[in-house]
Amino acid sequence: MKYPNSLHLRSLLGGAFVAGLALSAHADNIVEKLAERPEFSTLVTAVTEAGLADALASAEDITILAPTNEAFAKIPEDDLAALLADRDALTNVLTYHVVPERISFREFESGAIDTLLTGNGIDVSVQSFFWGFYRTVTIDDAVITRANLRADNGIIHTINEVLDPGYQQVPTILEIAAGNPDFSILASLVQQAGIARALDSEHYNLTVFAPTNAAFEALGEETLEAVQADPRLLRKILKNHIVRGARDSSSLVEDGSAQTVLGLSLPLAEDPDAPTGFSIAGEPLEAVDIVASNGIIHVVGGVLVPPTPQSLVDIASSREELSTLVTALNAAELASSFDTTQRWPSFTIFAPDNAAFASLPEGTLDALLTDPTGVLTDILSLHVVAGRLEADRLSDGQVLESLSGDRLTVRIADGEVTINGAPVVETDLKARNGVLHIVGSVIARESFTVADLVASKPYLSTLLVAADAAGLATALADTSSDLTVLAPVNRAFNSLPEGTLEALLETPEGTLRDILLNHVISGSQTAGDLVEDGSATTLLGTDLEITSRRIRFWWWRTPYRVIRVNGTRVLATNLEADNGLVHLIHAVLLPEEGDNEAEGDNPGDADTGRDSGAPSDNETTKGEESDISEEETPEEGPAESPGTKN
Repeated sequence: MKYPNSLHLRSLLGGAFVAGLALSAHADNIVEKLAERPEFSTLVTAVTEAGLADALASAEDITILAPTNEAFAKIPEDDLAALLADRDALTNVLTYHVVPERISFREFESGAIDTLLTGNGIDVSVQSFFWGFYRTVTIDDAVITRANLRADNGIIHTINEVLDPGYQQVPTILEIAAGNPDFSILASLVQQAGIARALDSEHYNLTVFAPTNAAFEALGEETLEAVQADPRLLRKILKNHIVRGARDSSSLVEDGSAQTVLGLSLPLAEDPDAPTGFSIAGEPLEAVDIVASNGIIHVVGGVLVPPTPQSLVDIASSREELSTLVTALNAAELASSFDTTQRWPSFTIFAPDNAAFASLPEGTLDALLTDPTGVLTDILSLHVVAGRLEADRLSDGQVLESLSGDRLTVRIADGEVTINGAPVVETDLKARNGVLHIVGSVIARESFTVADLVASKPYLSTLLVAADAAGLATALADTSSDLTVLAPVNRAFNSLPEGTLEALLETPEGTLRDILLNHVISGSQTAGDLVEDGSATTLLGTDLEITSRRIRFWWWRTPYRVIRVNGTRVLATNLEADNGLVHLIHAVLLPEEGDNEAEGDNPGDADTGRDSGAPSDNETTKGEESDISEEETPEEGPAESPGTKN
């Protein structure tokens, strides 16, 4: 409330009790009841200044909605002083707080109630909770905080705001639409779609682009009837007109777009033919910034129909520079896998453009297309990753697994993104079932040797140093070789006697080389193969004993097995590389006869690898755990840490 500034507040507020207000020993009337309570001292002062004390004290069956001192304190000091000095304005305000009938808290009902101020009623809103045991009563914008203070001639309810006779409740978005005949179709469709409650709730803060009746009629009678007959489509169209948060026109201009609750972006553009000079998603904005109590309405001259969902194949087909890719997908009979508008499964395609295919050696593409379900399928699968990976989810050094099972390494330098060296030239072509990034060359398969695998695991860093020192790193990186490596984790090397590792590294070509060769087996041997054979011969020529037993908890035998090599527990199995397999072990296998492992002081405590950053027992790379089909062993005893699942 704003009133002329005339007097200072302190000159008017002397205290809770003012001259001319006589208090009896037994305060019974409604004014005396107010005067008894210090939280109403400002109200009592106001009643006295307005000359209403006697009238209220002698009135019969009235209800006073009594603002507390804190409520009056919310009014700026100068404004309150001016109000108290203006007797007519003060009288209007005070009589607006008086209802000419006695109403208890439970008797309030939602609606309008007349006050002593002629022609001005208050708006009452009642909300009940827990089957009516708890309720809140709102008077205009004030809430009753304490109720039913009774006097001989009426009843007092405490409120937390001073009521303003000029108060008019701002309507909700739904109320504005329902009250304007130009929005009658919109109001009807909102009710039909079941979203009216959201547009009528004070709990939401929304922006609505409201099509006029003329906008809906422009769709045509047949189309409009079809939309009304499809509840899912109707809700989808209406949601494409709703934005979370109150976005006024200046906010829209600043951002240049608005994202609807449907998840689609509505671009704002200058439009000299539109009444406001702007259009949203190609439709003219006819009016803006209509304020509602729960948001803002902008009037739009057309219905914002969301685009038909597109598949990855639809997106690729719409781009001329991807025509060769579409031809290849169809030839390899893969197009149907990516030509769905279902959200799941989703894919990310790194799509070579026509120039990328044209840069292949002469005759290569023609040869691939003559055998489309062979090599071409493998090449195309190399360009696809399961899941939706938009550009902001790609990071330098990130390793992805393609549908072909191969690694794709992401590199980002100076803002340039490459996938296995292929440059990404355009990103985030979004489809319903994924996203497509255009690349400037056909992606080549990246080799991943045992040496690469060891280098990629932080918990194998000591093994990597030792292999390099012993001159074995080249052999592990040889793509023509086929090896199985029993790889001790860092903790295994740390468990060697103090000074042993340092001494071995000083003369790596001798004992260290022999120790490492004692961990390498010729050929790719899965965990199942090793267990089935029961032994393996290393490149050093020593024989390793392979044992396996099923884990038991008391009488229950689990589906898991523990594999041991010369008594050393295998932590994880079947980590795949292009030139072999790696199995992680928790101790170093020393080749000396009768002393084939070096563990810590308590070999019964199996090393889980937590201190060294080792993976869980069941980790695999580019593969899965082996299925060990060995017959159940008759060993008895307590269960050990799980290793490989049967």
